[in-house]
Amino acid sequence: MKLHNEYTDAFILEKYVNEGCSSHTIATYVVVLRALLRYPGIDLSNPKTLNRLKIQEMLMDLHIKNEWTSWTFNRYRKNLKIFFDWLIKNGYLEINPIKDIPKRRESKTLPKVLSSQQMHNVFRAIDKMAPENTHAHIRYKAIFYTYAYTGMRLYELATLTMDHVNLDNRHIRIVRGKGNKDRLVPIPEVLYNILFRYTNIRRSLYTQSSAFFLSESKKPLTRTTLRNIFLKLQSKLDFRITCHMLRHTFATELATKNVNIHSIASILGHSNLQATKIYLHFQTDGVREVIDSIKPYTSI
Repeated sequence: MKLHNEYTDAFILEKYVNEGCSSHTIATYVVVLRALLRYPGIDLSNPKTLNRLKIQEMLMDLHIKNEWTSWTFNRYRKNLKIFFDWLIKNGYLEINPIKDIPKRRESKTLPKVLSSQQMHNVFRAIDKMAPENTHAHIRYKAIFYTYAYTGMRLYELATLTMDHVNLDNRHIRIVRGKGNKDRLVPIPEVLYNILFRYTNIRRSLYTQSSAFFLSESKKPLTRTTLRNIFLKLQSKLDFRITCHMLRHTFATELATKNVNIHSIASILGHSNLQATKIYLHFQTDGVREVIDSIKPYTSI
C-alpha cells in the first residue's frame, strides 16, 4: 500500500514488516496518512515544517466535513500521533505537533441493535437477493448468517480462508483479529447447515484462491465488495443496517440470554471486559420483574 512519500511509505513498511501489524491496522494507517498527504498547506516532503496549528486545522476541517463522531476524531488523532512519534524517533521531526491537541470527549451511547422483528425481516430479505438455490443465493446466506451468528468484524470475514472454517469441529478460527490476536468462534447449528451447503459449492469452484468467500468470478471478496453487498441488502429494507449492527445485535442476544460475559468477550475478540459490559445494559427483563414486584411509589 504505497502512498508515494518516502516517510509514510517507510513508516508503513516498518509497521507491516518489523512490527507485524495486521492488514486491517495497516489499512487504517493508510487512510489517515492519505488524508494528511492530501490536505492543502501540508507538505510532507519536509516533515520539519509540520506544526500544531495546521494539523489542528486539518482535523477540525475533516471533522466538520465528514461529520465525524468524537471516536473517529480520536482515532485519526491517535494514528497521526503514532506516525509523528515515528518521525521523531528517526530524526525527521523534533516536536510532535499533535501533542497539545486534546482528544474529544466520547459520548457513552448504547450500540445500535436490531429488534427481533427487524432481524426476521433481514433474513427474509436475504432470501430475495438472488434466485433460490443458486450459487449467489447460498453465498449471500452464508455471508449474512456468518455475520449474524458469530459477531465477526467486516475485515475478519473478508480474510477468512478455507482452512479457517472447521465444520468437523464446528468452529471458525479468526486469525490476527483486532489486537493481532487469534480466537475460535463456535458455529451454531443454524449456521453449520448453511456453511455446509456453501462449502460444497465453494469446493466445486476450482480455483487457486484459498479465500473462503468468493465472487461469481471466483475472486476473493474484498471489504469494498462486502460493503456493496450490504448496500444491496439495505435496498430491500425500510430501516438502516450495517455489518457492525449485526455484530452488536448478536452480542446483545447473547447477553440477554445470560451467556457468561467472559464467553461473550472471547467470541467477540474483546481484550477489555469494559467493551463487552455495554451489552449488559440490554438485560432489562430481570430488572423489570423486580420493579413490578416491589411496586415503587405505591405509598405516595
